[in-house]
Amino acid sequence: MSILRNRHTIFISRVSIAFVLIYAGFIKLIDLEKSVQSVGSYQLLSADLSRLVGTWLPVGEVILGLLILFNIFKPFVNYIAAVLMLAFILIILSVWARGLSIDCGCFGGGGELPSEGKELRYVKDILRDLGFFSLAIISSFRANSINNELEGDELEVENGLGMEDNKSNLKSSAINNLPEIL
Repeated sequence: MSILRNRHTIFISRVSIAFVLIYAGFIKLIDLEKSVQSVGSYQLLSADLSRLVGTWLPVGEVILGLLILFNIFKPFVNYIAAVLMLAFILIILSVWARGLSIDCGCFGGGGELPSEGKELRYVKDILRDLGFFSLAIISSFRANSINNELEGDELEVENGLGMEDNKSNLKSSAINNLPEIL
């Protein structure tokens, strides 16, 4: 069994990305004005849209984190988290390409910073978000695998199938459900 298919790895990935989202959202909810300022410092949205995103992004992060933590609407919410992390990476790349020097505001804070060391700061932010993206992908993709294994176990008990029959059912089920997983 691959380490990525290990239930403990899946659980740790799911709980980790959930807590990251809950913590990031909660920290921003404590000081919404800083959250709004952080979104505005990216210079991508109008002032009104920056206020809207800066106010509601933390709420969405907390809700998304709770849904992932409690395995509600899986794997859909995990995919949303992965897309969110990709969006954050693209936004950081955009800021870097435009020569801005800001704190990403991912865990509170935000706003403009001195330009010294911005390249290293952006590389760290991108690598961190790639790690979070990976956690979201592992937890979402593998959550489907666990469901298939559990359904296979139930089939074995209900139908009285032997272990070899159960394994072939799992393989054919996984192949048939591949488009859903992807």
